[in-house]
Amino acid sequence: MSKPVSLYQQYWSDKRYLKLLTCRKECDLSHPERRILSFLVFKARDKTGVGTRAITKALGLDRRTIWAATRRLVDLGFVTKTGQGYQALDPLAVRPGSFAAPHEANDWWERLRTYRHYLLTDAAKRSRGHPDGRLTEMDNAVLWMLYSLGQGGREIVGQRVAGLAALLGCSPHTVRGAIGRLSKAGLIMKRSDGFTLLEPEESIRLWWRDRPQKQKASLTDQAGVVKITEAGDPLAWIEPLVADRYSCDPQKDRDDLVCMVEKCSRVMLDGRVKSAEAKKYWQSVLDMIPNADKAWDFCAYVWDVLWKDAHRVHTSNGKYAGSCINLLTANTQARLSLPKIDLSLFG
Repeated sequence: MSKPVSLYQQYWSDKRYLKLLTCRKECDLSHPERRILSFLVFKARDKTGVGTRAITKALGLDRRTIWAATRRLVDLGFVTKTGQGYQALDPLAVRPGSFAAPHEANDWWERLRTYRHYLLTDAAKRSRGHPDGRLTEMDNAVLWMLYSLGQGGREIVGQRVAGLAALLGCSPHTVRGAIGRLSKAGLIMKRSDGFTLLEPEESIRLWWRDRPQKQKASLTDQAGVVKITEAGDPLAWIEPLVADRYSCDPQKDRDDLVCMVEKCSRVMLDGRVKSAEAKKYWQSVLDMIPNADKAWDFCAYVWDVLWKDAHRVHTSNGKYAGSCINLLTANTQARLSLPKIDLSLFG
């Protein structure tokens, strides 16, 4: 019997999310503080400070909220301030009772348990300054806490308003208001024994930020674009390659990575790189990256810079774009051979 497809994969695979720390009821951090701490924990792997501007861009919070939240996080010992910005410390070493039991991992930021918190667009956010928005940040927080409790399924049984309020660090009144707006939007249904997560309409899904999506195959052969014919997709090797390389990773992570590798590979084919060359390149790349999630980060934040740099060098020499594959391969292997990939260098 096949494993059921999670709701994340069904409805939200093309949307951007933050890995939000899983907090216990004893955690007294506000929702903005939890979001900022979660983002800084994710960036801890870069071992550089994160500035207010980067936090604003990533989370969509205003500067006053960020200043107040970071000040308290510093006072509590979760964050340290450096000349480069803010850096997270291990929350479990500061207040172990405030966070869920850790995973086993080498790095402390990999041990922390998280869940997916999808990010609203600025237009969809409802606030005092923007009363025409669709959902408040706490409405959004309630929705993704319910998704987390559902563990990829539709039904959340036995969960009460008071329990949600305790998990999120807000009042029951706030949770009730959120449930009302989420129900009106057709995202959830409140039952006497819990909640049911509903299929979102396409117009509702537009309220959340898009994640980089795979490109559709072009049907024209002009300007060097590969034409998809009855012979099949020249990138059909991607899915089995990812499945073989990351067989122990969650299916959702593998599916997302397939989309990203295909997007990058389409660019390579458009640049006159042959399908066999692209396959050989990605085989070597994925062999150097330990899991699908980190491979997705490489595709989303690093690959484009490496490709454009190789393309620029060869174009300046008057050569076809396709000839840049050797330089791209060499630069990629050099980058991945570094102890850590500093994604902040790539914007």
